[in-house]
This record gives sequence, structure tokens and C-alpha cells, in this order.
Amino acid sequence: MSFQFCRRKFYFLLALALPGYAAVHPVQHSAREQVNAQVLNAASQKIESLAQQRQWHDYRYTFKIYIPSQIATAAPCTKHPASR
Repeated sequence: MSFQFCRRKFYFLLALALPGYAAVHPVQHSAREQVNAQVLNAASQKIESLAQQRQWHDYRYTFKIYIPSQIATAAPCTKHPASR
């Protein structure tokens, strides 16, 4: 499988795996914003960790996050996610 396909699959599965109660600073007003913020945060942490391991300098990344449309009908959660 190509790297691009694996990367896309990873982000899609990550978006599906995140619970609807995800909230990150600042407060998001919808479940879609909450999921988007959690995906961005998790993916950024993974990339930064990988960059440190491989000693990358001056790296950049861009995300295209696809969130299933069903999340639009979900109510936003008032609880913050547990710290890792």
C-alpha cells in the first residue's frame, strides 16, 4: 500500500475512533468542532514525536480532515477528554 493511502486511512480511522465528547482549548461549539480539534491535536502530537525520533528539522505538515456527516447531528459534549 502506498504511504499516501496509509496516511489517509490513519486519519480517517482516527476521526472515527475519537469519541463525541472530545473537547480541546478553546471551547468548541459543536461536536464537529470538537472532533476536528481532537484529530488535529492527536495527529500533531504524533508527527512531532516522529520528527523528534528521526531528528527532522524545519518540517511542515498540512492536514485534510474528513469527518463523517453523521457527527453534524451529534450534540457537543460538555466534558473534557481525559489527559494522556
